[in-house]
This record gives sequence, C-alpha cells and structure tokens, in this order.
Amino acid sequence: MTTKEVDDNTTASSDGEEAGALPVAVAVAIPDSDEEAQAVAVAAREEATDSIREHCESHLSLNPDSSYVSWIATLHPENAHVTIDSRFMIPANPWLTVWEEAKDELQKNGGGREYDDVLVTPSAPPDPSASPASAVVHGQDDGIQHARKCEGSFLDFIIGNALVLVCVVASFAFELVASYCYVSYWLCMKVVKMCSPPNVCTVLPFFIAYVIGSCFQLIDMLLLFAGVIVVESVAAANYVIVTILAFSHRRGKKMHQLTRKLPHMTRWAFRQTH
Repeated sequence: MTTKEVDDNTTASSDGEEAGALPVAVAVAIPDSDEEAQAVAVAAREEATDSIREHCESHLSLNPDSSYVSWIATLHPENAHVTIDSRFMIPANPWLTVWEEAKDELQKNGGGREYDDVLVTPSAPPDPSASPASAVVHGQDDGIQHARKCEGSFLDFIIGNALVLVCVVASFAFELVASYCYVSYWLCMKVVKMCSPPNVCTVLPFFIAYVIGSCFQLIDMLLLFAGVIVVESVAAANYVIVTILAFSHRRGKKMHQLTRKLPHMTRWAFRQTH
C-alpha cells in the first residue's frame, strides 16, 4: 500500500499578516492491487461479523428464551416491523450463521431452553424476479410447519387424552370429598361458636365438635396434598408415554401441560367456593 501526504498551509489573519505555513500529513491507505483491496474487504467483513457475534452473545445471555426474529429486531429495528426482512432468512447469511453458532454454544453450556426452528413471515410478498434463495426459505418453513402438524400418532393422542381425563376425574373426586369435609368442618365450628364460652352444660358438645371439626380440617388438607401428588405423577407419566409414542418432545410437553392445567382449573373452581 502507498501513503499519500497532503499539505495544508494556513496563512490569513484578521489584520492581513501571514501566520505561517503549517504542513499537515494525512496518511491514507490505498491498496496497490485488487488482491490487497479484496483482503481489506474481507478484513472489514470479519470485523463486522465479530461485532454482530458480540451483540448476539450479549443478547442471548440476557434473554436466553429469545428467538432469532426478536434478536434481529433488536439489532436492526429498521428492518423489523412486526416481521423481519426476508433477506435475513437466506441460508448461510452472516446473521443467521452467527445466531446458530451462538445458540449452539449457549445450549452446550447448559443455558436457555431448546430453541424452536425459526418461522418468519416476510414483511413483503416475495418478488418473482428474486433469487431462488427466498423460495428455498419459504419451502423450508412450509416443511417445518407440515412436520409439526403431522408429528405424533393416533395412539399417543388416545392414551395422552385418556390420562388427562383420568386426572380430571381424580381431581374432581378428591375435591368433592374435600368439599364435604369443609362443610362438616364449617358446621362443627358453628357448634363450637355456639357453645363458647364452654360451661358445665356445653363443655361436652364443645369438645366433641372441636375435635371432629379439627379432624375434618386435617382430612381436607391431606386430600389437597394427595390430589396434587396424583396429578403431578400422572402428568409426568403422560409426558414420558406421549414423548416415546410420538417421538416428539414438543408433543409430550404439550400433553404434560394439559394434564396439569385441567385438574388445576377443577381444583380452583372447588376452592373458590370455600
């Protein structure tokens, strides 16, 4: 490379006197050949990629559950209006490459959850004259969505929902008995309140009502604890069974959450009346 020197002479003053020449040398790097120019471009590209990688690693460390779309929206908000520019989904582009590398590194280190595949709706309809890369991206997205719809089988659907129904029925039965215990406890406490303060005539009914009411209260607590244990156990078993039958962690996790959610809603409906 060559260095070009530029001289700058400062002369004028307010009263017309010459202030003197002040040479200033400015070093400007000019590539001597196309190879050097290409090397400079490659170095600049690598520096920009390192900057992107640093931002991505920082973003994932602060937001381990973040997605590729949310990271691009943070890095380039001008290109992400609800959905990101479809050019960021072209395979092997620097942003997608850095994202995959950072995601893999974070998962190897035990941080964050297992990330879903990136599904993006382009911000504008695909241009018919665009490169085939955009069509490849849309094809990949369609294939991923089709695979998610077709995962699992009829057998895991039947078994999974049957276990969900078992949990709901068990929770309903537990809460029905618990409601009886609660009503009995409430009646005993009414008797205790009527016999308070106890005297010679009321000491016996006071003592009997208090003991029986305390027993019903204890049974109510034990039924609640037992119901939670049963539901959590069946939900865990449902996750394992559905994951094995469907060969899908996502389907097993979904069925596990459903197995816990419906009995919890049943329990909540009963306990609201207490």
